[in-house]
Amino acid sequence: MVPPHNPSSKQLNASRRELSEATRWMIIGARQCGVTVRHISEVFGVPKSTVHNTWTRFNSIGSVQPQRVGRPRKTTERDDRCLYLSTQWDPSLSYKELRQQFGLNISVSTIKRRLNKFGIHKYIKAKRPLLTPFQARVRLLWCIHHRDWTVAHWRRVIWSDECSVERQSNPLVEWVLRSAKERWLRECVKGVAKSGTVKKMIWGCFAGGLKGTCGGMRVDMGESMTAEVYIRTLDFYLLDFVQELRERGIDPIFMQDNARVHTARITKDWLLEKNVEILEGWPPYSPYLNPIEYVWVQLKTLYHKHYQHLADDTRGPEVLRPLMEDALIHCWELIPERLFEALVEGMPRRIEAVIRARGWYTKY
Repeated sequence: MVPPHNPSSKQLNASRRELSEATRWMIIGARQCGVTVRHISEVFGVPKSTVHNTWTRFNSIGSVQPQRVGRPRKTTERDDRCLYLSTQWDPSLSYKELRQQFGLNISVSTIKRRLNKFGIHKYIKAKRPLLTPFQARVRLLWCIHHRDWTVAHWRRVIWSDECSVERQSNPLVEWVLRSAKERWLRECVKGVAKSGTVKKMIWGCFAGGLKGTCGGMRVDMGESMTAEVYIRTLDFYLLDFVQELRERGIDPIFMQDNARVHTARITKDWLLEKNVEILEGWPPYSPYLNPIEYVWVQLKTLYHKHYQHLADDTRGPEVLRPLMEDALIHCWELIPERLFEALVEGMPRRIEAVIRARGWYTKY
C-alpha cells in the first residue's frame, strides 16, 4: 500500500540522499501494485530515475541494494563489533595489537576507520593523582555524605589551598603555524626551564562569590614549609576573612586538604582555639574536587600574560620573589568574582560525577 501523499516531499527532490533499504522495498511494493513511477516519485520525494533504477535492479538481480564500485570491505559488521568490544575490555591496546589479536589482514588505517564509526579515537591518558581502591571508596563515601548539600551549603565553605608559581613556567599550550620542516625553528619551540627557576609559594581562599585574600606564604629566609609557617599564614590572611563572612551573616566552614602541615596537631589546635569550623573528612588525593584549583589556572594565566617581563629578569631570587608576590596579588584582583560564584554553583555536579564514577577519576 502506498503511503499518503506528503506535499512537502517535493522539496526533497533537489537534495541527493541515500535511500534506506526499507524505502527501496516500499518502492518495489508500490510498483508491483501498479502505481506509476511519477506518483511514487512524488510521494517519496525522490527522482523518477531513482524509482526506475530501483525497479530495474530488482527485476534484473532480485536485489534493491545498488552495486558498489571499488574494493570490497575486508571486515564484516561482526568484525567491527569485536574490535569495538576489545577496546572496551582493554582501552590501552594499540592498533597493531588489535590487528594481531584478531589476525585480520587489514591496515592500521582501516582499524582506525572502523573504530571511528563507534566514536572511538586514540587519546593521551588524562593525568590525575594515583588512587587506590581504598582511596576511591573514601572519595565515594564522602561525596555520598555531602550529596544533599545545596549550593547554599557550599557557599558557606572557605575554599583554600597553596599554589607554587614558577617565574618561567607558562601553563598554556602554545600553538604555531608552521610547515613540517620548521618544527625546530627557534620561534616554533617553547623553551622549558628544567632547574634553577625562581618559584613563589602563595596561599589564597574564597567563599561563594566572595573573593578572599591571596598572598605569599609567611616563610622567613631559609625556612621550609612547616605547620608553624602555615599557622602564621592563616593568622595573617584567614582570620580577617572569617570575620568578614560572619559580619555578613555567614557561618563559615574552612576547607583544607590533607597535607601534613594542615593535619598537624598544632594546626588543628590553633583552628579550634580561633573557633574556626573545619570541613571534616576531606577525601585523599582529590585536589580537583577543590574548586580553587581552577582559580590557580586562571591566576597563572593572567600572571604570564601581564608579567612576562619577569621571566626575562636576571636578578636573584631575593629580588624577584617580592616582585612575583606583588604581581600575583594584582592578578588575583583581576579575576572576576563571577568565576568564584560559578565554581561554587558547580559543586553538586562535582559530587554527582564522583558518585557516578564510584569514587574513581573524573574531570573534577
